[in-house]
Amino acid sequence: MAGYKTRAGWLASAVVIVLVAVMALFIAQVLGADWLGANDGYFWASLLPMPLYVYAIGATYRALQSIAGGVRSGILGKLLRRVGLALLIGSLLEVFGVAMLAKLLGAGGPLFTYDLTPITLGILGAVLHFVSRLMAEAEQARAELDEFV
Repeated sequence: MAGYKTRAGWLASAVVIVLVAVMALFIAQVLGADWLGANDGYFWASLLPMPLYVYAIGATYRALQSIAGGVRSGILGKLLRRVGLALLIGSLLEVFGVAMLAKLLGAGGPLFTYDLTPITLGILGAVLHFVSRLMAEAEQARAELDEFV
């Protein structure tokens, strides 16, 4: 029993290191944009999905912290729902929103980008959200069965 709590604690520590690094790089990228001469509309539009991806990392951290603390009921379903929606919306923004916003900002270019990475993330996000609904239904069925006993 204590093994998964220890592993969840270690994973949470690793996730927080990644989260801090991503946040620092994001802030450095935004603050250094003028210095680098990145006044291009596409540069600013490309930052659009980043908060959703950071949110997905943060939701993973919070769930791992809860698991390390001993909370097991309902955490996995909430994690899957939050991460799934963040990945799905972030990938949709990356494929469609970035190019359209860049076009609105005067950068030109296509109406959408064909990049397999965000498309794959979007599919995984949709599947995670779907699985979270199945887990919620299973949790309700389990609670109903526990009432009989």
